[in-house]
Amino acid sequence: MSVYAVLFKVGVPYFLGIPLISHGKLMLKQRLITALILIPLVVWGVYSLPEDYLTGIFSVLVLVGAWEWSRLSEARSILVRVLYLILLVVLMLGLMRISRFI
Repeated sequence: MSVYAVLFKVGVPYFLGIPLISHGKLMLKQRLITALILIPLVVWGVYSLPEDYLTGIFSVLVLVGAWEWSRLSEARSILVRVLYLILLVVLMLGLMRISRFI
């Protein structure tokens, strides 16, 4: 049996034998649990972490999101996707440098 057949039974994605989508209820439950975990962490981070650490964490999250978006945008070449991330890093560093003078 292929990996695809194990992960996707009859078009429904499975993880460790558990369907990830069951009429949307399970997906909603996962999103709510994720929100309940992440909201206190974000609030704690905003109020207690130094600005440089928080900037670094958010920058990594933006880059991870940009990498996923580049996959969704059907950028087939890995070189194009890496250049896109490098461009974002340069822009973020430039904005950080400019914001220090404001």
